[in-house]
Amino acid sequence: MSHEDSKLSRRDLLKSATIAGAGLTLSSTFARAEELLEAPPTQGESMIGVKFTAREKVRLAIIGVGGRGLSMLDEWLAVKNVEVTAICDIDKAQVEKAVTRIAKAGTKAPATYGKNDRDFENMC
Repeated sequence: MSHEDSKLSRRDLLKSATIAGAGLTLSSTFARAEELLEAPPTQGESMIGVKFTAREKVRLAIIGVGGRGLSMLDEWLAVKNVEVTAICDIDKAQVEKAVTRIAKAGTKAPATYGKNDRDFENMC
């Protein structure tokens, strides 16, 4: 094999380096994922495995009823025995949209919060 035949082009070198880097990144990511799955949760870090008492009704308060919040509101209203008890958003128009959707679902009107950007604390 001659010296000319053994030269790597810049393109081949970059391809090889990219593939090697991606391989190292993926292997370390998978190793970390395995650690997280195998590690037992310590007190207060995780709710995995915690048993909850069944409830006849689930009460829900929502902070933020912008585009995503309104979308989720529709999902929650479709669940049997879920009651939206409070809505909080500093945009009064969004609060009104949420209250209207709750009324259309035929459930009790929620308490509303949004006087200022700290009013969610009053709701909590």
